[in-house]
Amino acid sequence: MTPPARPLLDPMPAYTNKELQTVSGLAESGVTVSIFIDGEEVGTAVADEEKRFELEVTLSEGPNAISAQATDGAGNMGMFSREIVVHLDTTVPDAPLLDELPEITNDPSLLVTGVAEGGSIVTLFVDDQDVATAESIMYVGFSAHVPLTEGLNAICAHALDRAGNQGPKCTEVEVILDTVPPLEPEVDDLPSITNDPAVTVMGVAEPDSTVEVYLEDYMAGTTEADGGGRFTVDIKLLEGYNYLMVRCIDLALNPSRATLPVEILLDTIPPIPYLGEDFEAVEGTEVTFDGSTSYDNQGIVAYDWSFTVDGVDQTMSGDVIKFTFDHPMEVPMTLTVTDVAGNEASATITATIISSNSPPTMTLGMVDPPEGHTETEYTFKVTLWDVDGHLGTVRINIDLKTYDMVPDPSDADTSDGVVYTYTTKLGKGEHEYYFLGEDPLGLEATGPCVGDENIRTMTVYPKEAAAVPGMGAILAMMAIGLLGLATAIRRRKEVVE
Repeated sequence: MTPPARPLLDPMPAYTNKELQTVSGLAESGVTVSIFIDGEEVGTAVADEEKRFELEVTLSEGPNAISAQATDGAGNMGMFSREIVVHLDTTVPDAPLLDELPEITNDPSLLVTGVAEGGSIVTLFVDDQDVATAESIMYVGFSAHVPLTEGLNAICAHALDRAGNQGPKCTEVEVILDTVPPLEPEVDDLPSITNDPAVTVMGVAEPDSTVEVYLEDYMAGTTEADGGGRFTVDIKLLEGYNYLMVRCIDLALNPSRATLPVEILLDTIPPIPYLGEDFEAVEGTEVTFDGSTSYDNQGIVAYDWSFTVDGVDQTMSGDVIKFTFDHPMEVPMTLTVTDVAGNEASATITATIISSNSPPTMTLGMVDPPEGHTETEYTFKVTLWDVDGHLGTVRINIDLKTYDMVPDPSDADTSDGVVYTYTTKLGKGEHEYYFLGEDPLGLEATGPCVGDENIRTMTVYPKEAAAVPGMGAILAMMAIGLLGLATAIRRRKEVVE
């Protein structure tokens, strides 16, 4: 006899939370179908005229291997059907664990991730409204985007496992959706020009926001505003023109508009002072000091002069100043210039103030006689002429020794100068001499015979002894004398007769 064909079981759920399950399928009409769970027969059913059979069975917690076998009326037993495993799971899953969510965000479609029972379906809720579902993958977890509404959103989730058991909701997590950008910061006043590259930027922004300071496209500094919105950022400027802008980013990462650019000129280049060269001026005359040609790339705003006269410090201001010095002196004049950025630089020249008195002139220097012997008296003469009418002091240097000369009393006409003399005898040999002179104010005389650069020389000879005549010379002289006497007597007699 041929045994019946093996039964064909209808599909059954792989997971269920219901103990009573109906096992159904197809088999030859009239055969008895035995149902087995984990190899143990749990019941039988007879296939009807339409070859259908079914039997309600009770499952055990965990996997249940269900199979069937047909037996015909002759007792022939067919082969077992394919085995279907049905898991009975009556345990509810744990509440999902949500990964950390931001307290505030500007993303209206927030990605929520977490872990739940593997294979379960996680339903996500916002304010108790289910908004998304996701399958939890074993060892991976779940993720889904949930829509948020402006303001406070309470997010939670629960899991539905494969057996249909629904677990509890997790603890709600509150997330604020903030899509409104903050107002642009208000920046305190900043200098328009400075010589200090370090600048402190202060102002008010949205409380607890992140403040960013830009120099054009370059972020020069950042900080956090305090609970009252105050912020302070230290930045470094670049040489030249800087265009500073400030923006803030709130806790939801919404950026504000940037402030309008503030122009700040960093000028660290000092000015170049110029007040000319060292010069001389006459006492009692007004002297002009000109610093107007000093230069700066951005402009000079202050000219400050400083100098000392007779121990008293003097200060004056202006690009051009005038001052009168009442007596001769040497005065270092210092000009300090300051540019618009506060950079300073100084320069100094020396003003030599000379006397208004003109120096005397000495001419016609000579010695009379120009040469002689040791018994000769030599008179040295020189003429001193002073345009200011001063007599002055005149000296002669002879052989490195100096002697005072005196005005010549015989010089009655002094309109062309005063003659000074000095008379002395000199030893034999060559002698060097030159003249010196000055007026009562101390101005030294000038002229062609003044100073050792105009030195002159003279020669003094020794004096020769008188000669004694011999006897012959004496007799000859006596004879000549007698002859002369006789001649004179004879001429007188002739006249008388």
